[in-house]
Amino acid sequence: MTPARQRGRRWWLGRAVAALLAASLLVGGGTALTVTALQPAPPLAGAAVGADLGVAAAPAAIDWPGSSAAGAFRVVGVDGAEGSFGAAGPMPIASIAKLVAALVVLERHPLGADEQGPTITIGQGDVDDLRAVTREGASVLPVTVGQQLTQRQLLDASMLRSAANASTTLTTWAFGTTRNYLGEARRWLEAHDLDGIRIVDATGLSADNTASAVDVARLMALVDDAPTLRAISGQRAAWLPGLGPVASTNGALGAAGIDSGKTGSLNRSGRTVVVGASVEVGDRTFRIHAALLGIGRSADRDAAIVRLVESVARNLSEREVVGAGDVIATYDASWGERIELRSRTALRIVVWREHGATADLEIPDELAVGAQASVALTVTSSVEQELAWLDTAGAPRPPTLGWRLEHMGEVLGWRFEQDRAGALNGASIS
Repeated sequence: MTPARQRGRRWWLGRAVAALLAASLLVGGGTALTVTALQPAPPLAGAAVGADLGVAAAPAAIDWPGSSAAGAFRVVGVDGAEGSFGAAGPMPIASIAKLVAALVVLERHPLGADEQGPTITIGQGDVDDLRAVTREGASVLPVTVGQQLTQRQLLDASMLRSAANASTTLTTWAFGTTRNYLGEARRWLEAHDLDGIRIVDATGLSADNTASAVDVARLMALVDDAPTLRAISGQRAAWLPGLGPVASTNGALGAAGIDSGKTGSLNRSGRTVVVGASVEVGDRTFRIHAALLGIGRSADRDAAIVRLVESVARNLSEREVVGAGDVIATYDASWGERIELRSRTALRIVVWREHGATADLEIPDELAVGAQASVALTVTSSVEQELAWLDTAGAPRPPTLGWRLEHMGEVLGWRFEQDRAGALNGASIS
C-alpha cells in the first residue's frame, strides 16, 4: 500500500471512529452503525421553479377613432370587458332608431328566419308619408296605393336601404298610429333597462332621437336575442320590390367578424353605426358589440368601426400558462435525490388583457421518501377557469448504505432531530 493510500485510510478510519464516539453519546442502547444503516431519511424539501403562474394584467389597448364624437364597446359574457370614450350623454342616433322600431314590431309580431310574415297593403297614408320623407332627403322604398308588401320585405327595406317610409309603414301596421308606437317603444325600452334611449319617431330623421354610445352598444344584445333581425341586418344585399337588388348601407359587414348592425346619418349631427361581431379565441366564440356616434362627414365610417372591433378583439387572447411536462417544482435531498413536480397536460386560458389571470397552487413543502404527490393548479380569469394536474415523477429513493457511512454524522443528526422533535411533542402533550 502506498503512503498516500495509507494516509487516506487512516483519515477515513479516524473520521469513522469520531462518528462512533459521537454516536455513543447520542444513542442509548444501539450501535452507531445500526442507527446509521436504519435511520429513516427525512423528507425532501420542495421549492417552486420560476415565476408566478398567473397572467399579468395590462391596460386594454383600444383604437378609438378621432373622427367620432363618442363610442362604446362591450364583450358579451366577460365582466368588465367594456369601455367608452367621448361624450357620455345622449347624442343623435339617426337611423339606429329604425333598429328600435324593428325590435318593438318583432316583439308584437314575431317572424321566423325563413318566414315572410303577414302581407301589408299600402294605403294613401303610406304614400303621403313617402312624399314627406322624400322632401327631407331620406332614403325611401317606392310604393303605390294598393301595393302589397310582406313584413319581411319592409324589414329588409328598413334595415338595408334604411328606407324611412318602410319603418313608418311597419310601425303603423303593428300599432295603428305613430303615437301608439312611441308609447310601446317607451315601454319596451324601460322594460329592457334602456330608458336612456329617447325615440320620437320611427325613422330617425329627428335629431331628438338620442342615446349614449354605451346604450346603443347595449341595444345590440337585444338584436342578438332576435335571430331574425340579426340575420336581416347582417345581409349585405337583398332584393326589394321596385328597386331590385339593394346593397346594405353597412359596408363593414363581413370584416372583423361583423355580422349585424345598423348605420345612420344626419346632416346636422354626423353619422352613426352600431354592430355586432363574432370572434373566435381558442375554442370559444365571443360576441363584441360596438357603437360610434357623431362620425365626421369626411371620415370612413366603415373603416372606423372595423378598427374599433379589431382592437377590442386583440385584447382577448388565449395564453398558455404551463406546457405539458413543464417542471413546476423540485424536491431535493442532501444525498443527491431529486424529484420533479410536472404538469400532466398543457393549461391554456382565455384572458381579457386588462384583467389577466390568477393562479391558485399549493405545493407541499415536503415529500417523504417513497411517497408521490398530485396537486391541482387552478387558473382563473374574468372569462373562464381552467385546471391542470401536477404529478411527481416517481417517488424519492432513500440514501444508499455507502452514502450513509460516508455521511454518518449527518445521518446521526437526523436521529438527534427525530428524538428532539419527539421530546418536544411529548412535552406539549403532557
